[in-house]
Amino acid sequence: MKQITYNGDVIKVDLGYSINAADLRAGKDYETASLPVSSAKVMLGETELAVEAVELQPDGFFIFLASDYLDDSAEGQLKVSFTNPTTEGEALLYNADRRPFSWDDASDKRVLNFTDELADYNVDLTGSSIIYFPPLLKATLPENESFDLPQSTKTFSFTYNKQIDCASVKATLLGPVSGTGVVNGKLTLPLTETGYASTLTFTVPDGVVVGDGDYTLTLTDVFSEQGIPADANDAIVFTVGASQAAAIDTVMVPWTKANTAANSVPLGWKRLMSKCDGTFTEVKGDGTTGQSGARTMHFLDGGDFNVGYYHSARDFDTIRFMYGTYPENRLHLKAGRYSLSYYSAYWTNDAMNAKATHDLIITDTTFTKEIFVERAIASAFSCNNGSGVVVAGAAFHEYSIYIPEDGDYVMDFTAYQGWNSLVIANVLMYSVPSSAVKYKSMLSTAMTLANNAMTAADSSMYDGAQKTALAALIEYYTTTVLTAPSAYVNGSDELTKGAATLLAHKTAVDNYVASVNLATTNKDKYTGTRFEALSAYPKLVTNFDLYKAVPYTDDAQLKLATDSLNHYANLLNNWATNGVPALTYRLNKAITLGKYLGLDSLVMEPARQALTDDDAIAEALNEKIKIKLYNELALDNIKFGSSWE
Repeated sequence: MKQITYNGDVIKVDLGYSINAADLRAGKDYETASLPVSSAKVMLGETELAVEAVELQPDGFFIFLASDYLDDSAEGQLKVSFTNPTTEGEALLYNADRRPFSWDDASDKRVLNFTDELADYNVDLTGSSIIYFPPLLKATLPENESFDLPQSTKTFSFTYNKQIDCASVKATLLGPVSGTGVVNGKLTLPLTETGYASTLTFTVPDGVVVGDGDYTLTLTDVFSEQGIPADANDAIVFTVGASQAAAIDTVMVPWTKANTAANSVPLGWKRLMSKCDGTFTEVKGDGTTGQSGARTMHFLDGGDFNVGYYHSARDFDTIRFMYGTYPENRLHLKAGRYSLSYYSAYWTNDAMNAKATHDLIITDTTFTKEIFVERAIASAFSCNNGSGVVVAGAAFHEYSIYIPEDGDYVMDFTAYQGWNSLVIANVLMYSVPSSAVKYKSMLSTAMTLANNAMTAADSSMYDGAQKTALAALIEYYTTTVLTAPSAYVNGSDELTKGAATLLAHKTAVDNYVASVNLATTNKDKYTGTRFEALSAYPKLVTNFDLYKAVPYTDDAQLKLATDSLNHYANLLNNWATNGVPALTYRLNKAITLGKYLGLDSLVMEPARQALTDDDAIAEALNEKIKIKLYNELALDNIKFGSSWE
């Protein structure tokens, strides 16, 4: 143990050696491993302090006190003891060569216990137990992005890693639902559980019809038992009824410097400024420049956006920035789910300090039916009363919107704070088709791979467990109705893996057949020749007899046979075509000369049969060649000249 420090209710232990903390934390929530509270003991003088948690966090080894909060007055009195847990998955182990008892090969590498080690005060030490971390959503039923669900799907569950306060949580279902309590496609669902629960169950009330179409179920006000809120609203999207393939329909794209002039009201948009006494001024956006007051601005490149709409009521009480009010520039939406996103920033520091807000409303063209409403939307980043800035850190807003029926609609950004102005930018709206398209396409691609593999391995020579298993997978995923994305992912993985396994088996069989053919060819080629005397020849014969009839169903045995046959067949051929000619180079040259001189073939036979260089054979053959050469010269049978060359 190297050092222990403390501050408040936090104690940090530095063991001084590398340990298996990363292994223990792997796969855990918050990347933190919790150890038994009983593993740590904290004493302040003669008083034992209650320990709330012992945790291995990414930042180190921490002990958290349950109720005591200590300052520097505890220094010299605070003692910490630690008993290393013995349970697998909790025990701390040294994992580097530099460790206690590193010289002992029999050491179990367990982190040593320590007793009554003094802790030093560190005013800069901070930390918090994961007990007080936000709750995490672990699972839902149905799964997020499920599809092809029946209309009887009326029960939904959300499972968290912590106990949730049932009194605060709210669930809102958005989609083509109808009946009592439904307002503009929204329905608040009652929660079954009370008190605190880790699994929250919501049920659609009797008398409410869940129609075919796309849904979003959103949970808000999710607090843990300790009162810690979830980081964000948890939501699932799903589709009831048969899913239809659909392309994404982008109905609104962000303004750019190329398509939107500065000092203009963008084409199709309406700027409406009004006072409480009923006076108003209206500007129809045609994209031309020269506008003052609320208008587009060009900002420096490199930020969240470079074109934004300066949204300011100025001396009026209200400013509305609307799209869809003109027949020639309609906001026509088909029934279904849409994603709407945009950025907003404060125009001035005063607007930021005043926390100026705006509303976003989508209505029908008569302004009598609100489809979507989000009020008091805050922004971020101040443009400091000018467009010559790089906007970095503006608030990003993204909403899921359900349109109940085909029709024309109006998008309306409204603000009320006079000169406390905003900037609206990068308004993007597009349809969100059912995720069925993505997952069904994934499974279809995997199914194609699987069927292609079956076709490639159609011959009975490829029969075996691999083909049988893949055929069963194809049958299952062809006939089974799936609704959960994970089922499609698993099916795609299984089919892809099954196809790869079958093709690997086919390759193993093909390679084995080729190796048997090669071994047969080389064995027959060199049988009855001088190359039988090479050590590679009997090895090839032995392995051929051993592996010539391996069952096609055992891939491991096929590979062993293939590697062995290829090795010895190639080894023999390499010796015969390269090794032996290189080693008998001077003998072969002598044979060539002997043939030219007409030397008796029997005289050259020992050289022909040689597998390596041999001085005795070479000298004997050269002597015969010399005698033959002298005789031929004496008989004037050899003419020197161009023919000799």
